[in-house]
Amino acid sequence: MKEYIFQMQEFQVYHRDSAMKVGTDSLLLGAWCPLKGSEQYILDIGSGCGILSLMIAQRAKHANVYGVEVDEASFYESIHNLQQSPWSQRMQMYNMDIRQYQPEVLFDLIISNPPFYGSLLPFTPERTRARHQSSLDSLELLKSVHALLRHKGSFCMVLPFDQLDSFSRIALKHQLHVNQIVEVRHLPSSVPSRVLLKFAKEQTDVDHQNLTIGDTDCRTEAYESLLSPFLVRGKIKKATRK
Repeated sequence: MKEYIFQMQEFQVYHRDSAMKVGTDSLLLGAWCPLKGSEQYILDIGSGCGILSLMIAQRAKHANVYGVEVDEASFYESIHNLQQSPWSQRMQMYNMDIRQYQPEVLFDLIISNPPFYGSLLPFTPERTRARHQSSLDSLELLKSVHALLRHKGSFCMVLPFDQLDSFSRIALKHQLHVNQIVEVRHLPSSVPSRVLLKFAKEQTDVDHQNLTIGDTDCRTEAYESLLSPFLVRGKIKKATRK
């Protein structure tokens, strides 16, 4: 069972059956996602095993965090994970399609690492299942985000870098403007492999930054600093089964 546990400093994630395993994309998004400190309601679309929801609950000390996940196996694992966490009293998970989700509140922050974009890990049967079960495309995702987001709220997500331009154009059609971009590289000499994005309903100047994960055989100081509140140094479990 231990190979299916991803151990963090303040919580652990069990992800044996989840369609989307814990990976670099989720860790980066959960650690980076900008917070104002005043968030009351936060939504995780495609919450999977709950890793993003738990990271945000750790950072946003007073926020209520909601996750919506269409895959049943992932949903049940997320329930187990949040129940074992210190923040279970202010977290809720729903097993449903985001297009059928009708909450009583609007959200200050929405986050997502959906399976149809997913991480840059190879496809597995579980990830293929998640992609098959969710027919949600970028247009439907952004439509849901616009409907569920407060006027002053933010939407944060991670994408493969080569989808940045096309996704941003679709977002504009839903009055969602990019105001922060972080290009992520594996090595200083690498081309960007993914991008962290923050959208808002109001247009502002774009804050454009870069993040490099590693340098030859070690992690960069920037990467380690970003993940330092979460990862257990020297005791990090494998994100996927061997």
